[in-house]
Amino acid sequence: MTIDRSARLAACLGLGALALGVSATEARAVPAFAVQTGEACVNCHVGGFGPQLTPFGREFKLNGYTLRTNKFNVPLSIAVQASYIRTDKAQNPPPPGFNPNDNFALDQVNFFLAGGWLDHFGAFIQGTYDGVAKAWTWDNLYLRLVDSFKVK
Repeated sequence: MTIDRSARLAACLGLGALALGVSATEARAVPAFAVQTGEACVNCHVGGFGPQLTPFGREFKLNGYTLRTNKFNVPLSIAVQASYIRTDKAQNPPPPGFNPNDNFALDQVNFFLAGGWLDHFGAFIQGTYDGVAKAWTWDNLYLRLVDSFKVK
């Protein structure tokens, strides 16, 4: 019995995905925020997933994302979505830039620059690269400069 190359590739990708799934840790906030604060998603987001915020999450945002338990962190996070498609029958004609079958695609890459700098400035900046359309977009841009004072 011979196994063709595409079946071996699909099996390797499947085993790799299984290994990543088994080794996954508890879901956390945008990794840069999670490292900076030491908090899980559910502390800031209702249901553990955005965009609705808990009172703690609103306070974190209002204070310019400056709460930190970790003195040093790199406020950059990246999320990648990719796909591999194999069908029983070749697709004719294939979409531009793709083969009739056995296609790998970099669907989307999200870049997050998220965190507090110094004591009074923070940001949440998100950009996305669409690998299929080969286009960049801005998704979110929040810049916060905050301070507190008393009015007499």
